[in-house]
Amino acid sequence: MRFRYTIKELNKSDAWLLLRIIEERKSTCTDVYSPLYKRLQELQNKICNKKKLSDKLGKGSWAEAGEV
Repeated sequence: MRFRYTIKELNKSDAWLLLRIIEERKSTCTDVYSPLYKRLQELQNKICNKKKLSDKLGKGSWAEAGEV
Protein backbone atom coordinates (compact mmCIF):
# COMPACT_ATOMS: atom_id res chain seq x y z
CA MET A 1 0.00 0.00 0.00
CA ARG A 2 1.46 3.31 -1.09
CA PHE A 3 -0.15 6.70 -0.93
CA ARG A 4 2.74 8.98 -1.86
CA TYR A 5 4.12 9.62 -5.31
CA THR A 6 7.15 11.47 -6.59
CA ILE A 7 6.80 14.36 -9.03
CA LYS A 8 8.31 12.13 -11.72
CA GLU A 9 5.59 9.52 -11.13
CA LEU A 10 2.85 12.16 -11.14
CA ASN A 11 4.05 13.35 -14.53
CA LYS A 12 3.49 9.91 -16.06
CA SER A 13 0.34 9.16 -18.04
CA ASP A 14 -3.16 9.50 -16.66
CA ALA A 15 -3.69 5.79 -17.21
CA TRP A 16 -0.61 4.92 -15.15
CA LEU A 17 -1.76 7.04 -12.22
CA LEU A 18 -5.33 5.78 -12.36
CA LEU A 19 -4.15 2.18 -12.37
CA ARG A 20 -1.90 2.78 -9.35
CA ILE A 21 -4.75 4.40 -7.40
CA ILE A 22 -7.12 1.55 -8.26
CA GLU A 23 -4.51 -1.04 -7.25
CA GLU A 24 -3.99 0.72 -3.91
CA ARG A 25 -7.71 0.78 -3.19
CA LYS A 26 -8.11 -2.87 -4.22
CA SER A 27 -5.32 -3.83 -1.83
CA THR A 28 -7.34 -2.47 1.10
CA CYS A 29 -10.40 -4.60 0.28
CA THR A 30 -10.61 -7.70 2.42
CA ASP A 31 -13.22 -9.50 0.34
CA VAL A 32 -12.45 -10.10 -3.35
CA TYR A 33 -16.14 -10.80 -3.92
CA SER A 34 -17.33 -7.44 -2.58
CA PRO A 35 -19.13 -5.06 -4.95
CA LEU A 36 -16.40 -2.43 -4.52
CA TYR A 37 -13.60 -4.85 -5.41
CA LYS A 38 -15.51 -6.07 -8.47
CA ARG A 39 -16.16 -2.49 -9.62
CA LEU A 40 -12.51 -1.57 -9.18
CA GLN A 41 -11.52 -4.63 -11.19
CA GLU A 42 -13.91 -3.59 -13.98
CA LEU A 43 -12.42 -0.09 -14.04
CA GLN A 44 -8.92 -1.50 -14.16
CA ASN A 45 -9.83 -3.74 -17.07
CA LYS A 46 -11.42 -0.84 -18.97
CA ILE A 47 -8.32 1.30 -18.55
CA CYS A 48 -6.03 -1.54 -19.64
CA ASN A 49 -8.20 -2.35 -22.67
CA LYS A 50 -8.31 1.29 -23.73
CA LYS A 51 -4.52 1.53 -23.36
CA LYS A 52 -4.01 -1.62 -25.46
CA LEU A 53 -6.34 -0.33 -28.17
CA SER A 54 -4.63 3.06 -28.39
CA ASP A 55 -1.22 1.35 -28.52
CA LYS A 56 -2.37 -0.75 -31.48
CA LEU A 57 -3.68 2.33 -33.27
CA GLY A 58 -0.56 4.28 -32.38
CA LYS A 59 -2.45 7.40 -31.37
CA GLY A 60 -4.53 8.86 -28.60
CA SER A 61 -3.86 10.46 -25.28
CA TRP A 62 -3.20 7.14 -23.55
CA ALA A 63 -0.43 6.14 -25.95
CA GLU A 64 1.13 9.59 -26.17
CA ALA A 65 1.25 10.24 -22.45
CA GLY A 66 3.71 7.50 -21.52
CA GLU A 67 3.86 4.02 -20.16
CA VAL A 68 1.18 2.32 -18.13
